[in-house]
Amino acid sequence: AGAVLREAAARDRLAAFLILGSLLLTFSLALVAFGAAIERPVKQLLGAAGRWGRQDWDARVGPIGGGREFGRLGAAFDAMAEAVQARDAARLASERRLSVLLDLSPQVVMTADAGGRITWLNRWWHEYTGTPWGEGLG
Repeated sequence: AGAVLREAAARDRLAAFLILGSLLLTFSLALVAFGAAIERPVKQLLGAAGRWGRQDWDARVGPIGGGREFGRLGAAFDAMAEAVQARDAARLASERRLSVLLDLSPQVVMTADAGGRITWLNRWWHEYTGTPWGEGLG
């Protein structure tokens, strides 16, 4: 009877070892699958968002893995970046037109920020005051 019990205990230990090994293997495979399905697409989205935070509007998410939802989210991010880039280009073009117009105006024109620091002076200001370009700002 003792030998039968020892043999049964050895089988139970082997079964427990196999079950534990299967669980660890399943957990490891789940981590790898998580990385492929979730972590990589999220890193790709965060990478593009970080570049946009630095006003790099050329950054795009591009093709992204991880399923249809991530693909749709990446496409939405890219569309948003394109819209911001277009608005930023339009704003810069408008600022250039305004700067040229104000520079040609035969009036002394300057701009200041909220703290009262002078941020821009037109050509006539420099001619009127006799100061070289770049002086008078701040």
